[in-house]
Amino acid sequence: MSLYLCAMDCRDGSDRELDGVEVGSYGYFGTFRECVCRYVEDGQWGSRCPVLMRHSDCDGTFTPEECRALTDELALIYRTFSALPPDSAITEKQGREGDFANLCECFGDIDGVSLIERLYGLCQCAAEAGVPVYFQ
Repeated sequence: MSLYLCAMDCRDGSDRELDGVEVGSYGYFGTFRECVCRYVEDGQWGSRCPVLMRHSDCDGTFTPEECRALTDELALIYRTFSALPPDSAITEKQGREGDFANLCECFGDIDGVSLIERLYGLCQCAAEAGVPVYFQ
């Protein structure tokens, strides 16, 4: 089963999708969050990235306010992961091949685009539009 996150404007009843990210499997998203815990939060789940880490990975939403906070968390994750070496176990698990310069590059959405950058853009879009991000 795959995790899809989308910014959806439901205010006028049209359910218009503004942006979306096909993250990959729930297990893959779990691996991403485990790395956040290990490398960004020094093993203390939710200590530095509470919006990302304390939110269930199943059905639910990030509110526009949470999206604003999440952009700060994702910027921290990006900076931290960019300074760390790549992890071949992560890329093998995702089936990605290639030379990666850092841990940040090891995480991509299903199209291979930087997962952190895609999530950042999604949350920024949702926050600016004042709409939630839905877990689907």
